[in-house]
Amino acid sequence: MGGPLMCTGLPARVLHSGAEVAEVEVDGRVRLVSLAVLDEAVTDGEWLLIHAGVALRRLTDDDARLLQLVRGERR
Repeated sequence: MGGPLMCTGLPARVLHSGAEVAEVEVDGRVRLVSLAVLDEAVTDGEWLLIHAGVALRRLTDDDARLLQLVRGERR
């Protein structure tokens, strides 16, 4: 089966943000993610690193672009 598998977070752009959840876009799909782990409010247009339905941290535009390239996305 090969080497060990690793789960990675996904870069997601915030479409609409609420107090506890945000609607984000990942790979052309819209998802809802929990903002419980983040310590400050999230704004529309911001990039987040998400995993398992949870926003783990904010990303800069450059970080999001790099993660998209690593994942094979060409935007």
